[in-house]
Parts: sequence; structure tokens; C-alpha cells
Amino acid sequence: MEVKIMNILQLSKHMNDSGVNSHVIELSKQLRKLDHKIIVASSGGPHVEKLTDNDITHLNIDFISKNPITQIKNIHKLIKVIEENNIEIIHSHWRKTSIIAQLIKMFTGVNFVWTNHLNNIPSGLIHRLLTFYGKKAITVSSDMVPFLTSNLGISKNDIEVVYNAVDESAYNLLDIKEKNIIRSNFEIETTDIVVTLLGRLAPVKGHLFLIEAMRDIASKHPKLNFKLFFTGDGPDDYKNEIEQLAKLYKMDNQIIYTGYTDPVKILSVSDLMVLPSENEGFGIVCIEAFAMRVPVIRTNTGGYSDMKNYCIGIEYGNVEGLSQAIEDVISNEGLKTNMINTAYSFFNEQLTSDKMAKKILKIYGE
Repeated sequence: MEVKIMNILQLSKHMNDSGVNSHVIELSKQLRKLDHKIIVASSGGPHVEKLTDNDITHLNIDFISKNPITQIKNIHKLIKVIEENNIEIIHSHWRKTSIIAQLIKMFTGVNFVWTNHLNNIPSGLIHRLLTFYGKKAITVSSDMVPFLTSNLGISKNDIEVVYNAVDESAYNLLDIKEKNIIRSNFEIETTDIVVTLLGRLAPVKGHLFLIEAMRDIASKHPKLNFKLFFTGDGPDDYKNEIEQLAKLYKMDNQIIYTGYTDPVKILSVSDLMVLPSENEGFGIVCIEAFAMRVPVIRTNTGGYSDMKNYCIGIEYGNVEGLSQAIEDVISNEGLKTNMINTAYSFFNEQLTSDKMAKKILKIYGE
């Protein structure tokens, strides 16, 4: 059956480091591979290049501004783009951009969908009134459906669950020589256990929680050698807080701050990926770890129910629970191997970006 080629406009507040934008980039790339015309409108950021490198047009729109005149100009500019490019569907990835999409729909008749990427977003009366989703509300985890129905008043019939995903071709295992080069660059010894937290440096990601757990492990196993990889960037005051706690626990020499980096390289030398977040949507970094055959421990926040059979879940803030889970994985090769194999199968069956794109295309066309 011949597939209809669509002209699609994606709306994101910015193109900075975030799971939302990882999703926007991956979805846009896959849709472009299927020959659909994609325009991404955002306030810009360091990841615009990932769009343009894949033949995806980026339109700079100042969604961040709180000036109503600026937003009126944004709407006018977007309407012009929609008319000139025969846009058939708008896909909004933030509540703020969905308000704009709703106004554009009133003037042009072009419908939209909204993807909610994070659980427990503000849901007071004003927020409920300003929540627009067009033809469908997409959510990245079944955990978030009760919140959308109960807190935001969205009918369950109007909600579709589509998991986050990554491009399987980008997650290839490195050979021993390549791994040794990475280990040498980061001064990782052969006896070091490498625990990685993939994600930006932000309090919600739980870096301090992980440090507390590693301190608990170190107190029980003083001869255990380990390194912590903290990836991504963030505010200096939060990084200072991390550094101060690490110094207090005499762990400052065991933490490596990589900045924004290639997850394939980091995961290739990791024994374990921990996502100790206070709040999540689905956790793209978990998918990346699954793809790279790295076992995952994560908090049982958004997305956990969908992947609970493929990782270990713990309560946010439960230091003893997290430290015990880490000990279990690094000390039990059978457990580790089973986690890797089952998670990799889950990844191949449900978490590749080509499958995600086809599911979303079906929603566009409904």
C-alpha cells in the first residue's frame, strides 16, 4: 500500500539538552527517512545542527519570550510557514507550544497533536484550562495516562501511548581496542566498577541520591574500586553542590564529569547505568543503555511500569534500596546477564525509532 507523504511541523520550546529534544530529533530524522517533509520550529539551541545535518529545516521562533506581542508575531510567522509549505499536521511537544498550536488551528484549520513527555506537570485550574491537545494527546508511558485523565481532564479515548525510542543503527558495540582507549582517556583502571548516570546536571536527576548510595556501598566494601560518570551540563551552583558532597565523602576523585558526550562511548565502558531521578517521563537514557547491553537501575517514576521487567526499580530517596540494588547487579553475573538479554530483546521489539515513527504517523493520519 502506498504511504502518503506528509508535510509536518514540529514545535519545541528550544533545542537545548533535554529528553524532549532527543525525542524531537529522533522522530524528525525517522520521518525524514520516510520522505516526509519536516520543519521544526523552536527558540534554537546547540542541537539545531542535528536537525540541519539530517536535511530537516529549522525555523527560529522565540517561544521562550513572555512578551505577548512577540507571541502574536510568532503566530503570524507560523501561519505564513504553514500556508507556504502546505503543512497538514502540527506536532507540539510542550504545553506552551500547544496553546500556540490551538490558536493557529483556529485561523488555519490545521489540526495538531500534543506529546506530554513528563509526569506530574502543573495541573491547577489555570493549567487545565490551558492544556490543548488537538486531535490526540500522546504520552510516552502508560504511567502517565492516569495523570492526564484525572489531573488534566483528558478523555482516555483521546490518549495514545507511544514509547520513546532511539535509532538502533547508532548504538553499536565497540571492540576491545576502542573500549581500552576510552578507559585510558578517563584513567579507568581494569579493576574499577563504572557506574554511569546519563542526563543533564539538574537536581531532578538525583546525582546527590546516587552519591549517598555509593557512599553506603563504599562504607561496607572499602576495597571496592569504582568510578562514577556524570554526563551532561547544568547550572554551576548545582555542580558545586555535587562536588561539595563528593568531597565531604572523599569521593571527589571517583567522579568524572564528561559534559555532553556520546552515550555510546560512555556506555561501552560502563558496568551499570543508574537513573535515580525524582521525576521522569520514560527515560531515553534507559533505552540507550538497553541498546548498549548495560543493566539499568532506576527510580519507579514515569515509565517504570512499562520497563519494570527489564530493569531494577527503587523508590526515590531510598538510599539503602539503591545501594543494595547496585551491589546485587555488580556482584551477581547471572542477574546482570539476564537483565541485559531481556532488556535488549525489549529494545529490539518495541523501542526502535522506526517503530515509534510509524506509530506516530498512524496517529497523524487518523
